Amino acid sequence: MPSGFGSNGSGVGGSGVGGSGVSSGGPGDERPEDRWARCSLDELTDAVRQLDAAVQVLQREKLAAVAELARRDGHRQDGCLTAADWLAGMTRCARASAVEQLRVAERLAELPRLADALAEGRVSVDQLAQLVRFAAPETDADWAREAPGLSVEQLARLAAAATPVPHRELVEVRRRRHLRLRPRGQAVGVSGLLTADAAAAVAAVLERLAGEVPAEAVEGCVDRMGARWADALTELVSLRVADVSDGARATVVVHGSAGLLTGEGGGVATLEDGTPVADAVFRRLACDAHLEVSADDAWGNPVGLGRASRHPSPELRRRVRHRDQGCRFFGCGRRRWGQLHHNRRLWSQGGLTNDDELIWVCGHHHHLCHDDGWQVRGDPRGPVETVRPDGTVVGTTTPGLRTDLRMQLFGQP
Repeated sequence: MPSGFGSNGSGVGGSGVGGSGVSSGGPGDERPEDRWARCSLDELTDAVRQLDAAVQVLQREKLAAVAELARRDGHRQDGCLTAADWLAGMTRCARASAVEQLRVAERLAELPRLADALAEGRVSVDQLAQLVRFAAPETDADWAREAPGLSVEQLARLAAAATPVPHRELVEVRRRRHLRLRPRGQAVGVSGLLTADAAAAVAAVLERLAGEVPAEAVEGCVDRMGARWADALTELVSLRVADVSDGARATVVVHGSAGLLTGEGGGVATLEDGTPVADAVFRRLACDAHLEVSADDAWGNPVGLGRASRHPSPELRRRVRHRDQGCRFFGCGRRRWGQLHHNRRLWSQGGLTNDDELIWVCGHHHHLCHDDGWQVRGDPRGPVETVRPDGTVVGTTTPGLRTDLRMQLFGQP
């Protein structure tokens, strides 16, 4: 520990970061800027490096906790679709950063020497984000020794060089690309050929949507993963219909009794071809605002389309989507495949199709709100809170650093 680190009695003392504790060096209400202003450049340099090392040590503990939470699927108790969604919401980081942290956390179990280097503050999480792309258990010790002296950019180049993109005969594949649908009785066979980059884009979306398919939906299927992909493709196309500017060219119509919307009567809801759908599905579609829902009387005459504001204009959809910048459910934030949701009053209960009644949610969380009792509560034009079916509000703010930890680290409450 260099003697210049806070040796003038201000800022962090000589027994501070890297020593047995951190002394306050001033009154309890002194601002950090005032303490550090009294330090020399050498002291500031040392302080920044030591404090950064302390941050990396804490990151090691955080990543271990994150990996364990992901292993237990702990994100599900707060209604989050993935551990990355939960981490982004709970720690207020970008979702891309949450995905990166989870990737690093999972690999550290296979790279104990690099994990030790992080715990000692000798490498950073940013360095590890590149290292885990190519480091292996047999090279773990070598990289733990060499990585501290390499920049993130150097490690990124090494990672890129270690994972070259194979040649795919792109021109030939583009010439042969196709997609075909072949009817086979009550089924339709799907086949085709895509370029590698196009297939990667399709796979990325389908894998993400397939992860949202509940296990019950594929129970008993011969090929469960294949069933998930089939459901994901159907969901992808269905959601794309919502974004088609000319809705008359691709409209799905659902009919049901008016009582089904209000909960005051029975009846059956059906698609245009007569296929029945569940009551909860009918009410959810009525909230959706991108499918045409007709509430009918006993003779099939439409009685539920009288409210002029039932279907939002394209301008209103764009305004709500721009305002919310993604799904408003805790930890989600997905910007694509979204749906409008009446979060204050359902349309069937008198809710208006206005921007102060609507929020943007992804399809998965729209299902949770309508089918499983979750809520996204509050004025859509301001902060909203996610509420579990049991009434528990999911944490949307951080408690901050505890006083006892602040005393240990900085000598101040």
